[in-house]
Amino acid sequence: METLDLKQSLHAIADELPMNATVHDAIERLYLLSKVEHALEQYERGETLSHADVQSKVAEWLK
Repeated sequence: METLDLKQSLHAIADELPMNATVHDAIERLYLLSKVEHALEQYERGETLSHADVQSKVAEWLK
């Protein structure tokens, strides 16, 4: 994330939080958005599994 994008994201998060929000609330929101952004980047690179693949892997783990 570029510096300008980060600053814009921080401002948007601050504007969306309720007046009684804590720093923890802001960090939690920023962390969530970061994870979503990362997942979307993985999706765009084709780094995903089908539902059937996930079911197969889970079945292996549960043996």
